[in-house]
Amino acid sequence: MLFRSLFNWSWAVASKQFLEGSELGRVWQRALKIVGITFLVLELVALFAAVWMTRAVTGTVHKLYRAVEYIKRGDFSHRVHVRSHDQLGELAAAFNEMSADIETLLQERVVHERLEREVEIAAEVQARLFPGRVPELLTVEIAAECRAARGVAGDYYD
Repeated sequence: MLFRSLFNWSWAVASKQFLEGSELGRVWQRALKIVGITFLVLELVALFAAVWMTRAVTGTVHKLYRAVEYIKRGDFSHRVHVRSHDQLGELAAAFNEMSADIETLLQERVVHERLEREVEIAAEVQARLFPGRVPELLTVEIAAECRAARGVAGDYYD
């Protein structure tokens, strides 16, 4: 009651001003339209930003997933393009480093296996050079054995 007596305000008068097209009503209607349009624009900007950020995150995750598919097929030369320096960018860089290390290890393994095969061939050749049996002599008893420490020895007897 104190409010009504001080300002002489009522709901009926206020609604009449807004609904009947008075100057104050038109000002308020324009102000509400401007506020509404502003909120709509802000909402659209927020929606666009959310979609953009989501695509950035899911795009990087998808690139990492595709890179894992290359690794599954045995292609360790594939690298993920790192665009950002956030956690996903660091993960992509770590993935690139890991796949490069695996590629290097596989190349070293091929070289190692080739060297092992060469040592096996050399051991086989050396074994064939040794006499098949020890000669039997009447005056002396002979025994011989050659054990290589690593497949091939530097010694030879005949």
